Amino acid sequence: MPQRRAASPPQVANLPHTTPANPLLRAPGTEWGAGPGGLRGSGVTLEAMTQPTAPKIQLVNTAEYRENYANSVQVRVNLWDFFLMFGRVNQTAPDSVAIHNFQGIYVSPQQAKALLNVLSQNVTQYESAFGEIRLEPQAGTGIVQ
Repeated sequence: MPQRRAASPPQVANLPHTTPANPLLRAPGTEWGAGPGGLRGSGVTLEAMTQPTAPKIQLVNTAEYRENYANSVQVRVNLWDFFLMFGRVNQTAPDSVAIHNFQGIYVSPQQAKALLNVLSQNVTQYESAFGEIRLEPQAGTGIVQ
């Protein structure tokens, strides 16, 4: 197995619980309607409200936590979730490929999109530092390696 470099700190793809665009975020004692900032009641506007402080995130590895290497990720999607199946490709001959799946993970559509954003940011940073990542499809298979 190739020697691993020290990994950069993980970026957490958590969804925000409250944002300025969240219609549930308003000052107590106010209601939506005509008036300054679209609020009626105490005269508080969205601009005058302070942003909630971001919670301190503590990453804790459970006893079941494992790190592994995958060079194959298969994705299945349905209405409720995304299923990511991680595995390793083992090609024993030019016409024989086996994929040994070892972990499947379900994520919500929202978490999948948050993961997409985090991966996109990290790929952009990686390519800025090390050059473009090139994907080369094999002729006629549709598989990208």
